[in-house]
Amino acid sequence: MGIVSIVIMFLSIFFYFENKKHITLFSIALLSTSWFGLAPINFNIGSIQLQYGDLALVIIFSLIPFIKKSTTKDLSNIKIALGVFLIFFTISILYDHFNRGTTFMQIFRTTRKNGYFAFLFIINNFSYKDYKKFLNWITIATIYHSIYYVGQYLVPISKPSFDGNIIRYRNSPPYLIECYIYLLFLFHNSKKHKLYILLLLITTFLTQSRGLIISAGIIILAFLYYNKIIRIKNIIIILPIIFIIINLIGYVSPVIQDRFNEMFIQFGSIKEMDFDNLESFYHQGSFIFRIGLTFERFIYILSEKSFIILGAGYIPDIDLTTPIFTLGTNSPSLSVGYEQLNTVDILFPNLISRYGIVGSSIFSVYIIQLFKFSSRGNSLPYHVLNTLLISMLSISFINETFYNGQYYFFIFILIGLIVKTNLIKRNPQ
Repeated sequence: MGIVSIVIMFLSIFFYFENKKHITLFSIALLSTSWFGLAPINFNIGSIQLQYGDLALVIIFSLIPFIKKSTTKDLSNIKIALGVFLIFFTISILYDHFNRGTTFMQIFRTTRKNGYFAFLFIINNFSYKDYKKFLNWITIATIYHSIYYVGQYLVPISKPSFDGNIIRYRNSPPYLIECYIYLLFLFHNSKKHKLYILLLLITTFLTQSRGLIISAGIIILAFLYYNKIIRIKNIIIILPIIFIIINLIGYVSPVIQDRFNEMFIQFGSIKEMDFDNLESFYHQGSFIFRIGLTFERFIYILSEKSFIILGAGYIPDIDLTTPIFTLGTNSPSLSVGYEQLNTVDILFPNLISRYGIVGSSIFSVYIIQLFKFSSRGNSLPYHVLNTLLISMLSISFINETFYNGQYYFFIFILIGLIVKTNLIKRNPQ
């Protein structure tokens, strides 16, 4: 797969100059997700170990010398906010290297996914048709991937993981939520289109992820709101209906109902937790666990001025030989047995640990600018982007979302589509 991926990388650059840029975009999506999550993250070329995502970054950075200047100021606030963060990020890296002794290779291994931020600066290199073709291709790929994912529960074609007695498959489509939003907002009354949406919904529920299921509900509410079917005040009335639907789902899948019941119990017990006894938070994968994990990182960052301003550094968790924290996500590959400065379980500890209080604030301004941009227009692409950002915010309590630079690739695709749509409106031919 490694050799094939390298060939795809070179072909994607070739197709870019052959004016088949949607293939370039699709190649970035394919490689950045390790073949849509169906291949291991790492591969070897001789003695050199690489990640498939590294090849996606090579594609992006190889196009930077060919940046096309923007003729609009649509993205000025986002670019300024991102630019300020990148200045902070550079200072933080240099401080970590020269004052703490973290090597540049270690820093690269920790921060490599931030390379996807560079795509924002080349979105003008692609046309409206490029973005539309890419979205169609990625949606078709996600539909086929969903068929495969659902099929695993019917025919044992791959090895499942076990959460207690619960069977779960981890290789769900990486662009499941994005394509679900895209299909929902492009809704047209045909049997095929309805089946696609139903398939993605079934796939979402089979992941048994509370965050994804809640996110799917929020997406539906956003769709109804943007289509003027409901108003904000009606959502309060709809919430009990959603609660009833969740309970009905529970009759079909008691596993999902149990996971939601557990979550509601955890919400109610937060006020009873002893923050002086962090071991009491150790309920792996639970909401209480995530609260304790965030709290412990926050207290740690407050222990040093340099941590508050620049974060605790970029040394990879795999290079830590002694534990820093009491709480962390189990990871047998790590010498200490669980994750320290990074976690896939929740967004906020990552921002606090790596960027500190000051850096997290700067990064938050950048995120706010994305939300402000997505709320500025009243057309379909704006609605899709805004709904995606809202869904990512809801998932951030069970996923690293905004910390993971890879997620920004799809966000920037939608921003590019908006910019090109606005350009066509201003200069109709």
